[in-house]
Amino acid sequence: MENVMRYKRYWSAFNPLESGASSLSATADGGGTPASTVEAALHKEEMARSLISLIVRQHHYASLHGCKTARERWESLAAEFRSQGPAREMILRTELKQVRMKGNENVVQYFNRSKLIVWELGVLGVEVADRQHLTALLHGLGPKLKLRGTIIASQRAMTVALALEELLTAESEM
Repeated sequence: MENVMRYKRYWSAFNPLESGASSLSATADGGGTPASTVEAALHKEEMARSLISLIVRQHHYASLHGCKTARERWESLAAEFRSQGPAREMILRTELKQVRMKGNENVVQYFNRSKLIVWELGVLGVEVADRQHLTALLHGLGPKLKLRGTIIASQRAMTVALALEELLTAESEM
């Protein structure tokens, strides 16, 4: 949803610090006529609140009802969708252990999926060692790259970045 808000140029209603010079040149009617900064900010705020209401499903309306600003609505949805507790950490750790390369997936996509899991764990304050991440990745490699993964696993100085390079080379040779 954040990307939709950025695309429609309403994200500054959530994070005024990111708006920079764009909020000063904003227009109230979307045309070329300049409007006051306050008027443009109010317009963006209203549009952002409306867009959130349009995008979310009806069962979320109750949690959004008490929110006065778009930022409050955004934070309410974030709290609802992203657990920060130990349950989320356990889910992410399990996902990392069970990550597998899909049949139609290339090496870069596979590595990026696992990097996203590691990043989310980092947001929760859990550090994943590079070697642990690499082991999980190599364990989930597809059958075509399994032999190369075994060779990579035996190298002590191997990192996730170096393994990606090695596997990209192997993938391009196939």
